[in-house]
Parts: sequence; C-alpha cells; structure tokens
Amino acid sequence: MLGRFICGVILLALLIGCGGKSLTFIAEVSQPTKGKALVQVVGQPSGAWVTWTPSQPAQVRWKEAVGGAWQQTLARNGKGIEVPCKGPIQIEVVGDDWVVNTFGRPSVGVASFAEYKNIEPRLNIFSDFQSADSWLKSQNIDARSIRRRGIPEPWNEAIPDGWFMLPDGRFLVLIRQAQSQFAEPIGEIDQARVRAELLTLLWPDGIPATTVSVIKSGLEIVLSNGLKSRVAIYRPSTPGRKVAIYQEGHGGAATEIGGETIDALTKQGWTVLAMDMPLIGANSVDRRPGLQSHYDLEQFGGPAVLLEPVHAVVNWIYANLDPETLALVGRSGGGWTAYTYGALDERIDLVANIAGGSPLSVRLAAGPLELGDYEQFWPELYTVAPHEVLMAMAGTRGSFHAYSGQDRCCFQMRGDEPWIQWLNKHGRILGKTIETYAEPSSTTHGLTSAGINRMVSFLEAHSD
Repeated sequence: MLGRFICGVILLALLIGCGGKSLTFIAEVSQPTKGKALVQVVGQPSGAWVTWTPSQPAQVRWKEAVGGAWQQTLARNGKGIEVPCKGPIQIEVVGDDWVVNTFGRPSVGVASFAEYKNIEPRLNIFSDFQSADSWLKSQNIDARSIRRRGIPEPWNEAIPDGWFMLPDGRFLVLIRQAQSQFAEPIGEIDQARVRAELLTLLWPDGIPATTVSVIKSGLEIVLSNGLKSRVAIYRPSTPGRKVAIYQEGHGGAATEIGGETIDALTKQGWTVLAMDMPLIGANSVDRRPGLQSHYDLEQFGGPAVLLEPVHAVVNWIYANLDPETLALVGRSGGGWTAYTYGALDERIDLVANIAGGSPLSVRLAAGPLELGDYEQFWPELYTVAPHEVLMAMAGTRGSFHAYSGQDRCCFQMRGDEPWIQWLNKHGRILGKTIETYAEPSSTTHGLTSAGINRMVSFLEAHSD
C-alpha cells in the first residue's frame, strides 16, 4: 500500500512557529498527474496541523528545523494530522503521484491569508487590496501599466474587484468577496433588476448572433468569435414535450461522463441535448495557440462565452421542439452554467446543479483550491449577483442542488451549512421549489445512481 505513495514528494521548509501564531503555507501542484493537490500547514499551540487535497492516505515526515531528527507517520484517514513541535519545522508529505512547488508566506490565520494561486500559472489572486499592491511592488510592476480589458484604471484602494492584465501577460485578480465564512447577501432579491444588470455586464452590446446547423449527430453552433459547440441529441422511445439540456463541465465529454444521467432522463421521456463547455470534450478541437484554456476566454470579454452556446440551444429548442418543460442540468462547471444561465433566462423552467459551485464567502475555508476554475471567481459577475443569488433565481419553477459530502474535487456539502439554509429560505420567498440534496459519504464529484434518480424525480415532479 505504502509503495504507491513514493511517486511524488512535497517538501515544505516552513518556518512555522509551533506554539505561537497560527501561520499558514500552501503548496501547489505544478505538474499533477490527476487534478490538483494542495498541502496546508497551520501552526497550533501544541504543534502544527497538516492537511492536504485530494483527501487520500499520505506519508508525513517532519523534524525541528534546528537540531531535530526526522519522525514519520502514515496518515491513513487522508484528512490531516497534528504533528508535535516547539519551534520552526520542516515537513515532507508523500502523496500519490504529486509533483509540487511551494509558494506562500506566513499569515495570521487561514482566513486572512490574502494571496492564493491556481493551477493556472499566469494567475495571481488576492482577496485584499494591500496584499495585491505589495505583490505588484515586489514584482517591480508599475501599477499604471495594468489594464482591465485593455483600459487603464486608477490603482488605489477604491478600485473595484476584477481581472487585470499585466504587461508580461499574467493576470492579477482582486476578489475581496473570497473569505472563509458565509456572508448573507444584504436585502431581498430583485430578480428583474439583477437579470438586467447581469445581461448588461455580460453582453453590453446585446447577446451576439450565433449560427445553428443540424448535423448527423445533433447540432453545431458557431459563435460570433468563431468557436464552435457540438451538441448531441438523445430522443426517448416515445417523444413528448419534456426537454432537458445536459451541460458537462471541465472534466470531459457530456456523452461519456453524463451517460447515466442522460439515460435516466430519456427513460422518463425527456429529449436530451448534451453539450460540452467551449474548448472541452468534443469542442477541444478548437484549441489553438493563445486559446488553450478557459482563462484565455478573457480576451473575448469573460465567462459570457461559456453561456452563449446554451442561449443558442435554448433558441433552437423553442423554435423546433415546442417544449412544455425545459430543464437545464449540469455537472461541475456545467452545474455553474446551469444555475447561472438559468437565472438569466426565464424560459428555463427547472435547473439541476450537480456540484457546480458555492458562495465565494465560504471558498477559503477549505483553502485556495476552492476558488475553482475560471468562471467560479470572475469578480465583476459576483459583485452583481453572488453564486447563492444565482442559485436562488435559477429556474422559474424551481431548482435542485446536489453535492457530495466528501467530494475529492471541491464544494463539499453536508446539507446543514448556513448558505444551504439561506438558499432554501429564499426559494420560499421567491415562490419556487428549491431542493438541496447531499450524499454525505460520497467522494465523487457528481452524483451516485441514487442521487441521479433523486434528481430525475425532482424534475418529473415539477414538469407539466
């Protein structure tokens, strides 16, 4: 068992003051074999608390920085251990095929640790202005040279959150909302106002025109920027007027990852249109130099590009299928697409979000990994409407939000979190049904067969 963990090593030479302040360092995968891995070490009065993501058994070795001897243990629970120490220590964590470079600096408490890095090396992410400003100075970058979509802005504490392009092609992302404890949105949700503001933000010149062509396997959509979206259509044995869009996330193709979900829907009489995100799955053929990941979509104006294919498919559905019920179902990044687009377009009757996101105000409780992919922390969007507001607005009849309690990727949920309680409450206020569903022991970034059946039952119960 232990032999499989010697493939990669994380060596953290940390000046953690055991017994003093609570200091945090975070390590980042530079070339992961699978997904992302992070190690976090927090000084405690009696030692140092060590945790890592993904949650898996790991060999942990440590010693006092001055004159100490190496000690080690196998942490079989994969959740973390406390190591005893009296002063600065070195820690080595041996994981499953991890190759890690360390970064970070000490900070008093996890919540106040302002600098976070993502698997995308061009990103430099900050949750307060002072840390961002100090970092710019440390990099000898003139603040007057940074641009927001090509336009300079005065760099001072009053600057709004946002993505900023640096002269060398890197990004600085300032997102003050990212914290470690849920902060309820202030006031009631004015859905009409929020929709209008979001549409203006995402498409200031109006939603661009797209071309939709019927091909042998389904549809091909050509966006205004030249990117394409390929859509597969699955019809039930007895077609009716229930239609569902299944949107897969960053993990690959909808026709593969979403197969069980698509089958479950078609067996209940739903016509299903299966979609991949731009540059992912069937759309990965569109990648080219300068357009390799979703971070490169910033050149087109942000995450609106991720929503435009869904808009085109919804238009096609209403023009050709005459649905009585239209549901938008998505997993991971597709779950984000489902509740975000479902909040914008009142033609979406029902939304099913499977592990698609969580409020930014809780993201740092689990470390920087929870900041997620590109669309998850685009500051301008969540200044208008936080994730939880989008979830509450999604679907004119209602929405279903499902999470795994031990999700190895992100967005773990037990079902009793304050933000879940807030979401259920606002479903009642808005006069719609919001169901939240947690699989406490599941580690999958998605749903088990039982969870899929629960989701389909929700959609069936609220379809005409």
